[in-house]
Amino acid sequence: MHRLTATLLLIQAGMLAFDIIGFRINGLSYEWTTPGADLGLTLGLLVCWAYFVAWPGRQPADWVIAEMFLAFALFSSISAIAPPGQYAAVAFKRPLIDPWLAAADAAIGVHVGTWAVWVAGHRWFLYILLYAYLSLLAQFFLPLVLLGAWYRRRADLWEYVFHFHVCSAITLACLAIWPAHGAFVHYGFDPAFDLSRFVEQFSGVYSGTLTTIRPQDMDGLVSMPSFHVAGAVMVTWALRHSRFWLAILLPVNVLLTVATVITGTHYVADLFGTAAMCAFSFWVYRRVAARWIDPFPPV
Repeated sequence: MHRLTATLLLIQAGMLAFDIIGFRINGLSYEWTTPGADLGLTLGLLVCWAYFVAWPGRQPADWVIAEMFLAFALFSSISAIAPPGQYAAVAFKRPLIDPWLAAADAAIGVHVGTWAVWVAGHRWFLYILLYAYLSLLAQFFLPLVLLGAWYRRRADLWEYVFHFHVCSAITLACLAIWPAHGAFVHYGFDPAFDLSRFVEQFSGVYSGTLTTIRPQDMDGLVSMPSFHVAGAVMVTWALRHSRFWLAILLPVNVLLTVATVITGTHYVADLFGTAAMCAFSFWVYRRVAARWIDPFPPV
């Protein structure tokens, strides 16, 4: 346990408070169907962490195994907290910023709807983009396992966990203050990807017709900034010291980033917001939080 762990727990506590208050104020209810499984996973990971803290191994680098399980536990808990928070954020029904984002795109001479029509007519390219886009969920676990169990790079591990938490909190705040329905809804075109669930969930909560949130129906509701692109950036950066993984992740995540706009899923302006968010998180870590993972456990 160190100051960075405490900071991440405070971020989670703040997000959980936002969930509870937001649901209560906006008249939402959460149909928590599997609380035992969610809690059991986190507790199981904490038990593994405690075991390796008590018996870390013979080498100094073995301490990272304990920290890996702690990082997994933090990921497990924030993954249960952040998604419902999106619904609380949308339920505040702040004015949509789609006109601003569309105007920003027009100012630089782009229209994502035109690109989406072109992509929809090239099925082979669409499938490549789709697989790259859907790869992010599996990518999220790569740094935890590789940096903890394989490369034993604890500084990179904790930097990755920090960026995930900070960017999660910022995207939630942006959604509450500046919600957007998405380029495909604003312009009225069909995106190259199937986003019908997003439309149903966002529209239902924003209009007030959807008040019971079920975990199996939840979807990502954030347009600006794009957490998909932020996730691709933080995963690639976390494994930057491995030429093998960098050679795999860099082209995949370039395609993922391209997919967010060329399929009509996001405005191009969303990427500028994402870049600002990532830059802020990287700056804070380098200037302040990087020192919070010390002292290293004694050998």
